[in-house]
Amino acid sequence: MVAATLTDYTPKKGSIYGGTLITITGTNFGTEKTDNPVQINLGDTGVDCKVITTQATEITCRVDESSFAQKKIADAVANNAEPKLVVFLKTSEEAKCVGNHLCEFLFTDTLPEVTQVASEISGEDIIVSLTGTGFTAGDI
Repeated sequence: MVAATLTDYTPKKGSIYGGTLITITGTNFGTEKTDNPVQINLGDTGVDCKVITTQATEITCRVDESSFAQKKIADAVANNAEPKLVVFLKTSEEAKCVGNHLCEFLFTDTLPEVTQVASEISGEDIIVSLTGTGFTAGDI
């Protein structure tokens, strides 16, 4: 059996309200969305990160934003939990984290601030641009 490894992920922090889009890189991931479920481990509980795309070397997932998940995250933050990003293998084992990190994930209650909204029509599309501070790569 060839073990999977998790070599990096971005971003390394996300909102306590969920919804963060995470891109995970590594080796030997499955190519079916159900092959490698992802979770943010919060100690004795966890919050799912719904797999959107998967291939042998990359997984993208979105952190659960349900009110139930938000409560779990808020409780874990209040109890000083150390959240950890976990990619599970089909065999229920965890992919090993390699490199200079331990798959730590930080939850923050800082929300982006929108200072300007602009829109334009391009063919049949409407393009909306937001300007502000506090955005991350996973923000919509």
